[in-house]
Amino acid sequence: AVEGILKEYPNLRKTKGKKVFEIRPRIDWDKGRAVEWILDVLRFDSQKNLAIYIGDDTTDEDAFAVLEGKGFGILVAQEARDSKAAYRIKDPDEVKKVLEFLGSLAK
Repeated sequence: AVEGILKEYPNLRKTKGKKVFEIRPRIDWDKGRAVEWILDVLRFDSQKNLAIYIGDDTTDEDAFAVLEGKGFGILVAQEARDSKAAYRIKDPDEVKKVLEFLGSLAK
């Protein structure tokens, strides 16, 4: 299916993660650049706000790296591994707990 999409849309390219294929534009683009773009569009102010990125794949490392001085990354992984994320949680249940905690701070 992925190869079929790539044949139909030559401006896209396939990248690989742990257990996924990602389809990206055929430009110098990754999740880190996407986070930078989002923060720019939102006029992110690190003096007033904190950016948090949660991810479980090797392709999330670019985003974790971008957050230095703006926020932090949280790696979702059972086992510790080398990562640019500031924190690690074990599984989706812990993601839910983190999001519930963050939501409680906004009240």
